[in-house]
Amino acid sequence: MRLMSKQLITYKWVPVFLTVLTLWVGPAFAQDSEASESTSPLGGQGLRGGADYSAKERQELLDLEELVRHFAAESAEHRASVRQLIELKYNQKRKFAFEHYEAQVLELEEEQRTLRETAIKRFEKFLDSYPDDERYSPDTMFRLSELYFEQSYDGYLREREAYDKIIDDWDPDSDAEEPPPPDFHYEPSIATMQRLIIEFPYYRLIDGAYYLLGYCLSEMGESEQAVEVYEQLLAARPGSRFSPEVWTRIGNYYFDENQLGKAQYAFEQILEDKDSPYYDKALYKLAWTHYRKADPESAPQEFQRAVNSFAELLDFNESTKLEGNERGQDLRPESIQYIAISYADEQWGGTDNLLMYFRRIGERAYERDVLMSLAGVYYDQTRYEEAVEVLEIVQQRYPNHAEAPVAQSRIIDALERSREFQKAAVARSELNQNYVADTAWFEANKDNEKAISQTKKLISKSLYSAALFYHSQAQKYRSSGKLELAMESYQEAAKSYQGYLERFPHDKQLYELTFYMAECLYYSTQFLKLELLFGM
Repeated sequence: MRLMSKQLITYKWVPVFLTVLTLWVGPAFAQDSEASESTSPLGGQGLRGGADYSAKERQELLDLEELVRHFAAESAEHRASVRQLIELKYNQKRKFAFEHYEAQVLELEEEQRTLRETAIKRFEKFLDSYPDDERYSPDTMFRLSELYFEQSYDGYLREREAYDKIIDDWDPDSDAEEPPPPDFHYEPSIATMQRLIIEFPYYRLIDGAYYLLGYCLSEMGESEQAVEVYEQLLAARPGSRFSPEVWTRIGNYYFDENQLGKAQYAFEQILEDKDSPYYDKALYKLAWTHYRKADPESAPQEFQRAVNSFAELLDFNESTKLEGNERGQDLRPESIQYIAISYADEQWGGTDNLLMYFRRIGERAYERDVLMSLAGVYYDQTRYEEAVEVLEIVQQRYPNHAEAPVAQSRIIDALERSREFQKAAVARSELNQNYVADTAWFEANKDNEKAISQTKKLISKSLYSAALFYHSQAQKYRSSGKLELAMESYQEAAKSYQGYLERFPHDKQLYELTFYMAECLYYSTQFLKLELLFGM
C-alpha cells in the first residue's frame, strides 16, 4: 500500500476540519461522559462483521479503517485534482491559477499541522494526568494513536516530496549512489497502541487498536510481527469488522512465505461472506494457492481445485454482473488464463479433459474465452497442431461470434508456423468467404461496427497474402513443369488479386497488383477476363 509515484502528494480537505473537531472534543474527556463516544478524527465506509458493536462503536471502527485507506491510497487526490483542473484551463491563466490555489493548499496543510500538534499535546497532557482512568484513558490513547499516524504519514509525504526533487537531479550515469527513498516511521502509533492493548485489553474498540498496530508494523517491514498482531486480533474479537481484511493480510503473508497450507486456511475463512469486499480477491488467491501446490505426479488433485476456484470466481463475476453490481472483473482475465494453463499441462490436462470439464459443470458464458486462451497457450508453447484443433472447435461451436474472424486468422497463423501452407491457404479462403456481406456471420454482426471494421482489415491482409502465396506457388510449379498444378494456383492467385482490388480499389499498389492479376489470368488461360480487365 505504499505510494511510490513521484507526483506531489497531499491530503484531502476533510481531515483539516476533522482535526478541528478533535481539538473541540479533546478537553471534554475529563468533563463530559459523551466525550468517550465522540467520533474518530476521520470518517469512512468500513467492513462487514459479526461482533456485537453499538452504533457509535461501529462508526469508530469504520473511521479507523478509512483512516488507513485514506492515507495509504487517496492522499494525493486533492492536489492532483487541482493540478488537473489548472492544466485544462486556458493556457494564459494557468500560471496565475496554479500559484493561487497551490498557495491555498499549502496554507491549509500548515494550518492542519498546527491543529494536529495542539491536539497531540492536549491528549499527551491528559494521559500524563490520568494514565489509568478506565473510562477516558483508552479513548484518549486510541485517538492519540490516530493523530500520531497522521503526523507520521505527513512527515513521510514531506520527505517523499524532497526525495522526488533529489532523485530528479540524480544522474544514474554518475558515480554517485542512488539516493535512498524515505521510510515510514510509525513508532509513536505503535508504542501507543501496544500500551493500549496491554493496559486495557477489554477496551470496547480493542480490535481497532490491533488493526492499526498490525498495519503500522507491516508498513515498516515487520511483516512477521504484524501477522502475530493480526492473529491476536482474531483471537480477541473473532467477529471483528476487520476480520475479512485481516484474514486477507494473513493469507497474503503466508502465500509470499510459501507456507501454502496456512495461506489456504486464511483465504478460506473469508469465503463465508460473499458480501465482503475481499471475497473475490480471497477466492482468486485461494485458486492461486491450489495452483502453486499442484504437481502432475505428487499433487494432481490441486490442479482441479485451482480450476474449480478460478471457475467459481468467474461464476461470481457473471452473477454480480447480471445483478447490476459487477465484481471480480479485474481478476477475470487471469482466472481464464490460469484455467487454460492448467489444462495445457501435458500430464494432467489436455483439450479433451477441458471439454469434459465444461460438460460436467454445464454451459458457461466464459467457455469460449477459456478455449481461446488454451489455444493461445498451445501457440506460445509451439504446440501449433493442438492450437489449431482448439481453434477449430471454437469455430464450430461459435460460428457467428463477433471474434470468429480473429479466431480464423489465428488458425491461419498457426498453420503457417507449422509450415502447413496448403492448409493455411484453405483456411485463408474460408476467412475471405465466410465473413463478408450476405453471410450468416455478417448478418449477425452488422451492427457491430468494431467487429466489421476489424474483419475488413483481416480480410484485406488475408487476400493480399493469399494472392502472393498462390502466385508464388504457381511460378514454382510452372518452372518445374507441373503445368496443371501451376494453372490451378494461377487461378487461385487471380481470384485473390481480384477480390482484394474489388474491396480496395484505391490501394497505393493498384497498378502493380493489376499487373500481377493480369499475369495470373494469362497463365491460367482466362483470356476473356484478361480482355475485360484492360477494357479490350
